[in-house]
Amino acid sequence: MRKNHVALHKSTASFSYSRGKSLAKNRLLKASLCASSHLEILVNKATDKTTQQFESAFVSPMRSYTLTALDYYDQLFSAQMDAFRAYSDMAISQARTWLDVKDADSFKKAMESQQKTASNFMERVKGDTEK
Repeated sequence: MRKNHVALHKSTASFSYSRGKSLAKNRLLKASLCASSHLEILVNKATDKTTQQFESAFVSPMRSYTLTALDYYDQLFSAQMDAFRAYSDMAISQARTWLDVKDADSFKKAMESQQKTASNFMERVKGDTEK
């Protein structure tokens, strides 16, 4: 009976040792997962902070500058298109005036119109350069 008791004690001790070893592995695994999860949270926070700093230092000012530049070039292009339309309308109007010349009187009117158009053109150019 004594032999059986010693054998039982050895098998129980072996079982307890392996069970304890398994529990230690499980605890170590849980701790490792916890640390990994904590590390992931810290990395995400650092990434978010870096993204915010990059956004405020570079992206936001560049976006603001780009919007300002686009507005400026839009106004500039619109002014140039308006001036071009006005100049071309003056030129077409003068061409039609000259096409109506048939005698000395209509020639005189065309010359007067030419002078008025030249004067208007110069005022328009002066106004356009001030824009």
